[in-house]
Amino acid sequence: MRLKQFFMPLGIVAALAAGQAWAEQQSITVEVLAQIPTPGGLQVSPVGDWGGRVQQMQWDIATQAPKPIVQQLQVKSGLGEIKAYLSNPAEMVSGGDSVALDVAVAGQKLGVGASNGAVIANPTEAAAGRNVGLNISAVAPSSGTYTSGTYQGTVIMMFESVAPKAL
Repeated sequence: MRLKQFFMPLGIVAALAAGQAWAEQQSITVEVLAQIPTPGGLQVSPVGDWGGRVQQMQWDIATQAPKPIVQQLQVKSGLGEIKAYLSNPAEMVSGGDSVALDVAVAGQKLGVGASNGAVIANPTEAAAGRNVGLNISAVAPSSGTYTSGTYQGTVIMMFESVAPKAL
């Protein structure tokens, strides 16, 4: 009888240990990236969660043209005014066809290159920080009719803020 009392608990312990031996593990890896700007330096950030996502121009049946992309950017700089410009001409391409794009930030149409930069925040506005509009619109073709296709493009905007030169 004593053997039964001794071996029975051992059997339960062995069964529990065997159950644990079959446990599974799974890991998840999350890449994390944080860009932390210099205090008082230039900061530009999308307002909302649209940054890094493809922005689709919907087709407007009434006007027979792509609808503009309208978003917001938050800008701030303790260095001085903020200028914006395009690094290359903005366009969408489908095969051999292209559609030029107009890009405006804070109501200012952006040109290509730093020498064509538009002031989007004066020093006072830049120091306080402000939200500014971003508008990307298709330029109507000279023929007046868009060529059908699936168009894609990348708009690269550059933002600069430089401390005023000492007198």
